[in-house]
Amino acid sequence: MVTIDLPFLLRNHCKITENVIKIHLPSNVLTIKDTMLSFVRKKCPEMASFFFENIEGNLSEFISFYVNGENINNLQKEQTLIMDGDSITIISPIAGG
Repeated sequence: MVTIDLPFLLRNHCKITENVIKIHLPSNVLTIKDTMLSFVRKKCPEMASFFFENIEGNLSEFISFYVNGENINNLQKEQTLIMDGDSITIISPIAGG
């Protein structure tokens, strides 16, 4: 099982009431990209355009993805492996003025 921590506004938009979402992986090891595709399909299909840049499923460069507290840009980016027990934290951009 993998846990996904979403910001409140995303949880609210998807009508997800849990603070941390737990999902079962379809296999023992997936990439962050595959894990997020699976999550979006199961929990919030309308958010696909928020998490992904295009039809190919490339993760948005405007969203920060962390695996076990480490930014995926410091790991293998979209090819970062996700294993049972891992935690994914998603941080959305904030604008101000």
